[in-house]
Amino acid sequence: MELLQKDNLLIHLRSLRNSEVATSLLLGYCRQTACGMHYLSGLGFIHRDLAARNILLNPAGICKVSRNSYGICARGLGERTRLEIVVF
Repeated sequence: MELLQKDNLLIHLRSLRNSEVATSLLLGYCRQTACGMHYLSGLGFIHRDLAARNILLNPAGICKVSRNSYGICARGLGERTRLEIVVF
């Protein structure tokens, strides 16, 4: 499990609101998030609450898809199954 002390993507993007942000940076966040979701899907997991507040940033600015208390379930195990997966 990785401990990420930087803000989530929502807070980070709000802090950049009044500044010029490179399109390549925003597209990088989108790509990293999509890759994380593809990885989860390949493992058979469904993230039911994908939002900027659930994307964490490490100190290098790399996006990590996180789970919240209701966000991830396993296919075939029913919607009430909660898994102890913290960060991918």
